[in-house]
Amino acid sequence: MRGVSHFAIGVLTVVETSILIDKPLSPLTFMLSSFCSLLPDIDESHSTVSNLLIKSSFSKAVYRYTLYLINMITFFILIHINKNLTFNFILSFVLIVLIENKLKHTILRKSLFSALSFILCLSLYYIKTPFAFISIAIFIGVAPWLKHRGFTHSLIGILLLYFLLKEIETLINSPQLALFSSISYASHIFLGDIFTKMGIPIFYPISNKKFSLAPFKVGSLSGNIFELVYTFVYFVIVICTFKYKL
Repeated sequence: MRGVSHFAIGVLTVVETSILIDKPLSPLTFMLSSFCSLLPDIDESHSTVSNLLIKSSFSKAVYRYTLYLINMITFFILIHINKNLTFNFILSFVLIVLIENKLKHTILRKSLFSALSFILCLSLYYIKTPFAFISIAIFIGVAPWLKHRGFTHSLIGILLLYFLLKEIETLINSPQLALFSSISYASHIFLGDIFTKMGIPIFYPISNKKFSLAPFKVGSLSGNIFELVYTFVYFVIVICTFKYKL
């Protein structure tokens, strides 16, 4: 399911839950839970949530200049070793082609997430931030290297997020933060990706078996139509629930 659909479903789920259990949503809780509707896809380096943290245009620019820098360094090393300019040009060209073949944009982008995580962890540790916040920073750095639709799309992933956010909820005194954010996170899985052909590994890592309730492929015409209809129907349900509660 596309990012915009996950976001809409996550927001609708949080609002619906708030109405049903009669618990108000604070601005902070609403913003974090909305973000959590996209969070499971952080294991995909080009997902919507990944682009919110590190713009794809920025990582592409870093990738391009990294290749330029490697090429320059390689050429100057070759000049130092061998004075034949023609030979050096040819060899440096061959080397940069080989390097570019191995150093893909995706790998560098994942490395940027790890670097961001490392900087965040050091900064948070330096100012003596509680470990729950540091754990979130660690997760940002590790998640992009995980298998797509693996740990982050499982029950264990949901439970881990809940317990981390529960600790943060207590620290900042924000009632229901963990509950709403975890429900929004879970909506991505059980109200979103479970309707795709690829399915979700609910019991990962105990089992790699993926569960699917529909054959829709993300980005396909049928999949896009399903997402629009599904989101609209869900919106109508939330409106009806609100009117009933009144």
